[in-house]
Amino acid sequence: MATPASEFPAGFERDVFEAAGLSFALLRGRADGAVVILIHELAGVNPTVVALAERIADAKFTVIMPVLLDRPRDHVPFGRLMRNLRTVCVAREFGAFARNASRPIVDWLRALARSEYERAGRPGPGVGVVGMCFSGGFALAMVVDPLVEAAVASEPALPFALPGLRPDLGVSAIDLDELRRRTAAGFCVRALRYQSDPISPGVRQRRLRTELPTTDAVEIPSRDPRDHSVLSDAIRTPGDPALADALRGTIDYLSARLHSPATVR
Repeated sequence: MATPASEFPAGFERDVFEAAGLSFALLRGRADGAVVILIHELAGVNPTVVALAERIADAKFTVIMPVLLDRPRDHVPFGRLMRNLRTVCVAREFGAFARNASRPIVDWLRALARSEYERAGRPGPGVGVVGMCFSGGFALAMVVDPLVEAAVASEPALPFALPGLRPDLGVSAIDLDELRRRTAAGFCVRALRYQSDPISPGVRQRRLRTELPTTDAVEIPSRDPRDHSVLSDAIRTPGDPALADALRGTIDYLSARLHSPATVR
């Protein structure tokens, strides 16, 4: 079902992008520099995610937000969250429980990144991508495309942390080999999570650091297992110094990778 135009936030252009046999709406921020693809959490493109996009845009980026799931208003109904969760679990394009296989949604996101980079006039050395929660692993998988010069995996939650899947990074074996190659050539992934988060377990972060030794891994101190959404929480609770540092560090990471004259690898 199409989302009414009135529900889209002011200052963003609505568009639809088709590739890899898939079609999704997107929100395109003002053109202001290198392209960053910001992929929302399970709750959809809610006001917090929009505020995060605006914070990133303030650092001279053109922010593109794909709309992959239902978009809630200010209040996120429990039923809509459950529908989104069910979609992620069963839809072929997300392939939530597939191991060692590429997800079709990643092919769509890679095509989107290339299209928006060309549309923006090829600004900077490449494109950045920020994935959160169910989309955290998508950011990792997108690094296979040499155009992607910055990747932030915040609390990656797919595949869900069931027994046997807790260390799984959510990328195919082929993609992981390419990630290792790019890391050896100097690529650096930024990864964030709360220390107590059972949805994005610590063993997954530890494996990421082992497989990709240059990873900039950030763990926010926490004893509450309900803590999960690092970047969204940084927007909601701006007075928390650890979260503020996590957000500032993420924007600094994007700036260092995308505002420099580095060669696309």
